[in-house]
Amino acid sequence: MNEVPSFEEFVSSRADALMRYAYVLTGDPHDAADLLQESLARMRAAWAGDNAEAEIWAAPADGRAAHRVADLPGKNTQLTRLVIDGNDAVWSVEGTGGVYRAPLTGGTPQAVPGSAGTHILDWPWIGGPYSLEGPVSDHAVTFEHLLNARTGQKRSADLTDHDGWECGVTWCTGDGPAGASEVQRRDGGGRHAIPNGLAGVVEQVPMLDRFVLINPSLSLKPGPHAYGKTALYDLETGRMGDLGVDAVNDDGFGPGSQNPANRLGFVKNGDDYLIVDMGAIS
Repeated sequence: MNEVPSFEEFVSSRADALMRYAYVLTGDPHDAADLLQESLARMRAAWAGDNAEAEIWAAPADGRAAHRVADLPGKNTQLTRLVIDGNDAVWSVEGTGGVYRAPLTGGTPQAVPGSAGTHILDWPWIGGPYSLEGPVSDHAVTFEHLLNARTGQKRSADLTDHDGWECGVTWCTGDGPAGASEVQRRDGGGRHAIPNGLAGVVEQVPMLDRFVLINPSLSLKPGPHAYGKTALYDLETGRMGDLGVDAVNDDGFGPGSQNPANRLGFVKNGDDYLIVDMGAIS
């Protein structure tokens, strides 16, 4: 019977191919490194199964051997975000929260000052509440409160009666009192409804702090274009682009990773996937 390779053996044998694939997806070496780091960290926990001790690994873009960066404390620790900041890996964890960093060369994780109970939104912005499972409660605003881990600047969302909304650094999305999906700047300005009167379709942290993917088939209040095509909505300009893919359900639809700073989104189209590069939109 063939022996299942260890995670270390898998990474050593596939690191170059994985980095090339990440580069094809992102088109940028730094984004590729971030995507691969996040993927390897999540894969490591799944590889070991139940009661796994998660590890963070680095795969240098120049083809050098992959290596372990840090061990995460506890069993089944899940990351909510993982980014590269200079020569360090920086991450936040599910559950109790907290942001930590360690040198990419390897070392003991150190807590980022003032980060207790927070999660990375778009580094260096950290905050909460947040959970990988979705809104913490029906009345919570995801990432309502933010802290800049470098400067100490604080921001809170100026929202009224907007239970269940989700916020990025600049924009927040959710359903308004009239039942239609709406967007609004964190500072309280720029509030407007999503075109076509759709509802329940944009409760997501905006990608690149600007874009949301819209699936009309999820609408709680179908408008004239419900059950039509999936679309990409630009919160800054108010423009909506038809992605040309039928919106039949929510299977295979969303951002390319858990990190809203990721420039890629995807939509399942039959047996294929449509990849949307939001970073290429001016």
